[in-house]
Amino acid sequence: MFLTSYPQLTLDSLGTTASCLNKVEARYLYDHDIPNYFRHGVTVSAGDTVFDVGANIGLFALSAYRQCDGDVRVFAFEPIPPIFKVLRLNAERYDPDKLKTFSIGLSREQKTLRFSYFPRLPSWSSAYVDRSNLQLARTRFKLSLLADIEAGRLLPWLQRAPLSIRLFVLDAVVKWLSKIRNFNCDVRTLSNIIREQRIDRIDLLKVDVEGGELDVLMGIDDHDWQKIRQVVLEVEHFSERSQGVVALLAKQGFSRIKSEQLGDAQRATDIGMIYAIASG
Repeated sequence: MFLTSYPQLTLDSLGTTASCLNKVEARYLYDHDIPNYFRHGVTVSAGDTVFDVGANIGLFALSAYRQCDGDVRVFAFEPIPPIFKVLRLNAERYDPDKLKTFSIGLSREQKTLRFSYFPRLPSWSSAYVDRSNLQLARTRFKLSLLADIEAGRLLPWLQRAPLSIRLFVLDAVVKWLSKIRNFNCDVRTLSNIIREQRIDRIDLLKVDVEGGELDVLMGIDDHDWQKIRQVVLEVEHFSERSQGVVALLAKQGFSRIKSEQLGDAQRATDIGMIYAIASG
């Protein structure tokens, strides 16, 4: 029996339903962010093995599962306990044997990290935001929301207000949204999981870990890179880090690499996407 205390969201015309923590956020992520992972030739097909690193509540995992009509193995990683509970619930609703969930994060070494959890907007949660840099994070959040408002994707009634009013409202909204709870969570390396689960190939490695993308990649041993066919990452601090990520992927044999920033919201917050497909 599934818990009914979480909001329920119908994701598509096929009746795919997901439990979520924030219905507005989940709707936005499924409609606007999930399609961004499947660009520049990145696909999933029947029989594939997919790693979903930074799975949140499992929207990407469910999308891959639906695209393959259930004939896919997804290994989904989410370290923050309140988010993981919903991820596991969504996996159990469909197929826990195909949608395998892990209550850990992935990084460059095995250790415990302190994660900041934003209960009112879970997708902001990160090991790389804490009270010392919260004001900077709030500024980035505000710029992202402002770009979405100006594009008509959020709060359309606010789009017509003067800029000073929009900024005043956003300051209050962001402050309310950015309440933090902290959790100490275990992280391990991707190669450790490959050995433990006896993975012989990864057809798609998706990484969205709010600032820790390079740490995840550095946790892959050289001999394991040959098992990975496709990589897609959302990269924070894109202007600073994207060239290093591209160079690492090229070194590991990926020849079809594309990096880009999608829309005003990503440009405003210095976030971008990197897609890579292995040679051969």
